[in-house]
Amino acid sequence: MNTVGTENTAYNRFIESAPAKRVVVGKFDSLVEFLQMLRRSRGRPKAPEVSTDALPIINVSRSYDVVYSTSDQKRDTRASLKLETIEDGNGKTYAALDRSQAALTYTISALAFEKETLSLMLNAVSMHLKFAVHQSFSVPVMLANSTVDLDCTFTDSAI
Repeated sequence: MNTVGTENTAYNRFIESAPAKRVVVGKFDSLVEFLQMLRRSRGRPKAPEVSTDALPIINVSRSYDVVYSTSDQKRDTRASLKLETIEDGNGKTYAALDRSQAALTYTISALAFEKETLSLMLNAVSMHLKFAVHQSFSVPVMLANSTVDLDCTFTDSAI
């Protein structure tokens, strides 16, 4: 928590608000589309300006590009080289899974009215990403009616 001051008021409000109000996950081609979404999500479809209570906010989006890794980027995994099979309740195979490494690119946009608030937000995000680089985690996803652990790694961050 920051000390109380006029330059920290909006940032403190941002930190103390619910995550769903701080971060929006979506895909927008421009800052204008992001602002239009903010207006709609706050119940003001035709408002000429975004209300100060809607900001600051962070938008996370992902490009639709997928880059499959080459051998020089490959990281070691414990997955076997053969296909993983998924069976129904009777032991009959209905899916065979193979794994490949793909790189996805995410973009983080921060929006605030005050320069000081924006600076604090970007510093906080960049520090989290700096220490997340090359850390791995697993995310359970449903695939072919079965839970499959998806191995994820932050490989780079550029702010």
